[in-house]
Amino acid sequence: MATRTKQIALNEIQGTFREQYKRIYDYAHELMWANSGSSVRIQVQRCPDLDNAAEASSMTSYCIFQRIYICLEACKQSFNHCRSFIGLEGYFLKTPQGGQLFTAIDWDRNDQMLPVAYAVVETDNKDSWTWFLNHLASNIGVEKIGRTTFMSDQQKGLLPAYDDVIPGVENQFCVRHLYINFRKRFPGLQLKQLMWRCAKATHWRDWERNMAKLKAVNQETYRYLIAIPPRYIVNNIFESFNVAIVDAREKPIVIMLEEIRVKLMTWWAENRDLAQNYAGTILPRIRIKLERRSRSAREWPPYWSAAQKYEVVNGLDKFTVDLGSSECSCRRWQLNGIPCVHAISCIKFKGLGLEPYVADCYKKEAFLRRPSHRPVRKRKSAARDEEQSSRTHMSRKEEKQMCPICGVVGHNKSRCPKPIENEAQNSKKLSKGMQSRESNNSQPLAAKGGKKTASTQPTPKLTIKRKVASATQPITSA
Repeated sequence: MATRTKQIALNEIQGTFREQYKRIYDYAHELMWANSGSSVRIQVQRCPDLDNAAEASSMTSYCIFQRIYICLEACKQSFNHCRSFIGLEGYFLKTPQGGQLFTAIDWDRNDQMLPVAYAVVETDNKDSWTWFLNHLASNIGVEKIGRTTFMSDQQKGLLPAYDDVIPGVENQFCVRHLYINFRKRFPGLQLKQLMWRCAKATHWRDWERNMAKLKAVNQETYRYLIAIPPRYIVNNIFESFNVAIVDAREKPIVIMLEEIRVKLMTWWAENRDLAQNYAGTILPRIRIKLERRSRSAREWPPYWSAAQKYEVVNGLDKFTVDLGSSECSCRRWQLNGIPCVHAISCIKFKGLGLEPYVADCYKKEAFLRRPSHRPVRKRKSAARDEEQSSRTHMSRKEEKQMCPICGVVGHNKSRCPKPIENEAQNSKKLSKGMQSRESNNSQPLAAKGGKKTASTQPTPKLTIKRKVASATQPITSA
């Protein structure tokens, strides 16, 4: 009873779930109008209950919603300035109609998640993933998406969809989901730590050393992991996005899509405000990584080999660093564009700063180039606007400005280049005006022929009546 009452209250506040699907078409047009350049694709299917196919083709109201794909223009522009890495994930929608929410997420310049595109589909299969990847490739570009590294959690039908849309693309899997299956067969803290050390190794020597330690502890665990191809990545960025939208997945479709858009807009506005007030050059999260690595760099003393080449040694471990080409034999510097511990040791030995050796995508200037999420659209002026404005006030368009002092066109009396030459004339005119005002004080206004002059005394009422009469009555000849 309490659940039914709660559902009735939610339907009154948010509208019924079925009514939300009737508003998707209007929502898509409003989204494209407010975010110029965005891509919104809707796929529907005809109602199978109609017997007459011709009648069904003419009646657009008999359509069943199937899929919607959204890629905002700001997301596309931001992805062009980030690393070519996309994580794909599908989430269940907790609604009576069900469905799946597909997301494509990247890392931004401050090492934060950057949603590139998202879609609502009916189920998780090869056809839906192929449809999603086709639209994603058309927005990003076939050449760029072919050089992109993807990460997923072994979704159903995703690998065959890669072969149809972008064959030969690099695809990695998440270590977190690998460990979920690993700990069911091999529990224990020691095995967990050894497995994660193998996953985090960036050099084949480190990987062999950690695998040898794992083999010495448990040979069955070693055989289980050695059979898995090394196509796994440690970081799982889409799990963080799932936590951020977990409440929105329970709401009707239009409200859910709008909450995701508002959340993206709020994140970007906050990050942009923090970046503008940030005093440093390297973004804060990247600077924290550099500071952490700098504390460990003292354990790797460098030895100078050539102009830009060094060799760092720590016990029996040796690595080669080339500052000129930004490379280290541990391959960590080449993977993420941030100097590793060995490179930082050589940079400090040479007495240089770390900022020139950090990739430009982690700089403040690159972060501030991110476009606004919702651009302001100016209303185009119509032809009737000028007609209406001309009725309310006089236009000064194409009017030539003439100086009253020198008579030259192009400036006024306040900017006249010859005010000193006319100063004597202005003083004579001023004295004559004072004399005329003194004479007007002693003579009535009618003696001047009705000409209006400045006076300190109030104007006689008789003069006002004559002027009003001459203004209202027609002029007659004698």
